[in-house]
Amino acid sequence: DEQALRAEINATAATVWHARGGLQRALAHAQAAREAAETVGDARLLLQVLSIVALLETLAAETADDRVLELALELEHETERPAGLYAPRMALGLRSLLAGRLDRARAAFEDDHAATLASGDDAGRAWVLAQLAGVELQAGRWQDARRCVREALALAEQEQSPRLRAALLAVD
Repeated sequence: DEQALRAEINATAATVWHARGGLQRALAHAQAAREAAETVGDARLLLQVLSIVALLETLAAETADDRVLELALELEHETERPAGLYAPRMALGLRSLLAGRLDRARAAFEDDHAATLASGDDAGRAWVLAQLAGVELQAGRWQDARRCVREALALAEQEQSPRLRAALLAVD
């Protein structure tokens, strides 16, 4: 289906631009992916795309559409749950963290962490642990934060992710 392909291409372009630091371009591709995915009727594809949109809107400090995140969280129950950086729980955790709701952020990141462990997504787990370290730092739980950073650093080295490793070294 042409719309499904359009959604997948734009979703991939969104993650590539995000990784390159082009947040506004990433968000534009994510929105285009959403428009296409909404016409397809594939819950897995829609969940993937909405998860990307929710995260990028959060990172871009855009007026995030809570309905996008809520729908993504609902769709998780109907299809395979994504884990890691582009999981709905990552966006939920970040939004909660920005709002100062540390317990809610911790719960979202811990849930995402468990999902990355179950799926074997070590790269995603490293990103989740990095965010969990941020929660623990804000909560004053230094030892927990340090444990998260060290585990994430080991995973970043294993996955050969210099960007994540540099971000984690700034916290350690």
